Amino acid sequence: MRRFHLSMRRAIAGLLLFGLAFSFGIGGKALVRAEEDVPGYAPGVVLVGLKEGAGIDDVLKDAGIDSADVSRLHNIKPAVTRFKKDYRLERDAEGWYWFMGKQYHAVEEIPDEALFKEAYKKMPPAEKALYRSYKVKLPKDMSVEEAVSLFQHNPGVEYAEPNYILKMY
Repeated sequence: MRRFHLSMRRAIAGLLLFGLAFSFGIGGKALVRAEEDVPGYAPGVVLVGLKEGAGIDDVLKDAGIDSADVSRLHNIKPAVTRFKKDYRLERDAEGWYWFMGKQYHAVEEIPDEALFKEAYKKMPPAEKALYRSYKVKLPKDMSVEEAVSLFQHNPGVEYAEPNYILKMY
């Protein structure tokens, strides 16, 4: 029994030494990149928050970004669903739904973006701020630092920052 415990200790020690040796290449160079070499944010992406009344298309144009892939940080679907529930859309005598001066056969035909614009008008300021936050994918030739600087100098931008990576220890 004692021999078994001694063998187990040697096996565990060997595995630990192997793991330690594997972590470092020949000459003590680490195979894993050092913490300092890794940026603390996602490359090619910037988070932008707009001031009330500013439009993302105008902000991108001012920054000289044409082909950026832009998405809201917060999905508009919950706000649209809540608006549809609270706002009673009724048919007229001919069976049409009227919304913002246009007629529709069914409520489902009304674009979510149009419904969201109406819902946005009724939101409290804190909720509105959530929906003015965007994730902007940058063109290949633009660095994160350059984009942040361009956006921060735009009067319609409340904040612009890299998409920081949160590390849990």
